[in-house]
Amino acid sequence: MAARELVLPASPDEVLLRAALVLKRLGARITRYDGEAGTLEARAGRRLLPEVVRLRVAAEGAERTRVAIASDTADWRALVAQLAAALRATPWR
Repeated sequence: MAARELVLPASPDEVLLRAALVLKRLGARITRYDGEAGTLEARAGRRLLPEVVRLRVAAEGAERTRVAIASDTADWRALVAQLAAALRATPWR
């Protein structure tokens, strides 16, 4: 499984919700969303996406969140780059 990590200046709840919205915009269907565990899983939608994408968020100090994005497929880099770019471009409060 390939994964990418990034740290964002927001709470885990905010990051998880924003990631779900970005994945939906990219054409994915959210199949599992667990706010308490800080995880979500999405499946390919209308666009070309890896079959399954998993995201895990965890607090990293005060008001920072570590995000791990993973997929079972080898061709995951384009989606992860788009998701990471969208999350980094978000104007966090």
